[in-house]
Amino acid sequence: MFNCNIINLTFKYLSVPIRGNHNRIVFWNGLLDKIRKKLSKWKGELISMAGRAILIRFVISTKPLYLLSLFKVPKIVCSELITIQRQFLRGWGCDKKKLARIKWRTVCNTRECGGLSIKDIEKFNKALLGK
Repeated sequence: MFNCNIINLTFKYLSVPIRGNHNRIVFWNGLLDKIRKKLSKWKGELISMAGRAILIRFVISTKPLYLLSLFKVPKIVCSELITIQRQFLRGWGCDKKKLARIKWRTVCNTRECGGLSIKDIEKFNKALLGK
């Protein structure tokens, strides 16, 4: 009617890709890269266990907060976020593989129950979507 062309643009608004498919892993790669950059290797080597737990709680819970409140996270992305959390807590920059001393479910418990109060990404996502 107005003789205008329709353009398919992909752009970001509030760091959320517009016109992207949130069910695809490519949609979440930017978030995963940001989190990996924040939890860099030197921080994993030089910070104590308590400092690493605090960094995990604040980086993992604040970076994806907006995306988690809008979209359901695919299980593969959820497991990747948990893997990043586990590796950083055990000592991110170390060359040798570290063994887990405690079950991850115990680490995700509250402090009163003997955990470190690290959020479980899947449950956190369901809670934000149920707002």
